[in-house]
Amino acid sequence: PSQVPSQTPTLVFSEIPSENPSVSPTTQSPTDGPTPGLCEDDANAVFYLKTNNAGNPIFKDCAWLKERKKNRIDTVCAMVDPTGDKVLAKDTCLDTCGFCPS
Repeated sequence: PSQVPSQTPTLVFSEIPSENPSVSPTTQSPTDGPTPGLCEDDANAVFYLKTNNAGNPIFKDCAWLKERKKNRIDTVCAMVDPTGDKVLAKDTCLDTCGFCPS
């Protein structure tokens, strides 16, 4: 082991463990709730809404959903995909769909 920390990370791991382990944990303690910013609508994502009469999928974003009436939001957020291959509103619009813990 070196006597002084290097300015850049080592690309090759040493064979011998450090003589002096860390005094305190190297990561933060667990939090009481979700990390801020994780429970919000994904502004860049689109979700599957339906397939039109021509057989083409219709996609919308969370801003579109947020502008709908509550009963429409509830209906769209409750949609399920039996195939499991579609991204739905409940997957991307966590805040609008009410999936954030209070």
